[in-house]
Amino acid sequence: MRLHFIGSGDAFGSGGRFNTCFHVTGEQANFLIDCGASSLIALKAAGVDLNSIRTIFNTHFHADTLADSPFPSSMRSSSLNGASR
Repeated sequence: MRLHFIGSGDAFGSGGRFNTCFHVTGEQANFLIDCGASSLIALKAAGVDLNSIRTIFNTHFHADTLADSPFPSSMRSSSLNGASR
C-alpha cells in the first residue's frame, strides 16, 4: 500500500497548505482518509483519477476534514457525465 499526503493543513488553510486529505492506494485499495474543503483542488493537482476512488473515510467531524467537501458533488457530477464508477 501507498499513503500519499494530499493535504495536511487546518480548516483555514494556514501556511498555504491544503485541508486534511490522505490518498491510499494498493493492489485492491483506492480510498481517501478525510476530505477537507480544498481536497478536490489538491487531488487534481496531484494527478489523482477521481473516478478510481472507491471510499472516503472521515476520522472525525471537524471543518478541516469534511466541511463543504466538494468531492461528493463532483462524484455525482461525474456519474451524470457518463463515468462508470
